[in-house]
Amino acid sequence: MTVIARDLVRPITLRLKARAVGYPFTMGGRFECSDQTLNRIHGISRVTQQLCSLDAYVDTPWREQAQWWGDARVQARNTFYLDGDARLLARGIRSIAGQRTVQGLTYGHAPTVAYSCILPDFSLTWILTVWDHYWQTGDLSLFQEQWPRIQEVLAYFRTSEARSRSGLLRYDRRFWYFGDWAELFKGEIPTFLNLWYLYTLGYVAELLRLGRQKAEAKKLRTEAVGLTRLVMAKLFDRKAGLFRDGLDESGKPVPRHSAHEQVLALMLGLAPDAHETMIAARLLPYLRDEKTEGAVSNSPYTTGTPYAPNPPYAP
Repeated sequence: MTVIARDLVRPITLRLKARAVGYPFTMGGRFECSDQTLNRIHGISRVTQQLCSLDAYVDTPWREQAQWWGDARVQARNTFYLDGDARLLARGIRSIAGQRTVQGLTYGHAPTVAYSCILPDFSLTWILTVWDHYWQTGDLSLFQEQWPRIQEVLAYFRTSEARSRSGLLRYDRRFWYFGDWAELFKGEIPTFLNLWYLYTLGYVAELLRLGRQKAEAKKLRTEAVGLTRLVMAKLFDRKAGLFRDGLDESGKPVPRHSAHEQVLALMLGLAPDAHETMIAARLLPYLRDEKTEGAVSNSPYTTGTPYAPNPPYAP
């Protein structure tokens, strides 16, 4: 604050007040180490999380202040370490669920009137946050409450607009396909989108198993196994030992193998014999900051759920 007073002829008294508005975190989480730089980074991160938490998680405190759900998922994970409070995540899950597109999808943020912000991959991210809430709380009631809404989202991915003739998921150009903050393949059949859907199916099947909904869980596992076979047949480059970025409009493989696809394949446990190749050819060069083929990003979007040690279904 700067105060400039000109041509004063008598003393003045200034009374200052500050008003802060934010979510009532307790910030009970602690991090301390011998590296003061890391300690300061942690301190800044605590403040940043507080500034981006109001009655909803917001992407920034200064721009549109929107509850973008891809961002909110990362913020919720931050919250679990900093505070452990899952209430803001639960509120957001219900908020996103409350605005339904005619196709059954969610909007990228909510509440909203931005009808251009429909992202099928963010709808999958919304489903994954229901798993995140369960993982943090051990409470299945929110999943059971949202199960009908989850079914609506999954139903969209089985429509002819969302599927190619091959049975693989395609880029529905009526909507916005985001994926991640990187130059992911945005052609006819993106491998990333298919793997992200498989990843989501696995966690929904696990929630159903935990909730003793065995018949529903079996249906999703069967769907996942069928899609896995298609992914392996069409999107895995056996010669290179890597997953391709996707297929173009003519059905031809894209001659690129990005890190994102390999990361998701590793998380899903796909092509286990090729894991060493994926790590050596894409992950380690990225970590060494070496130039590699395809899209790279240090975004946490792809790895927002590192919790389950194994995929909950058998490919």
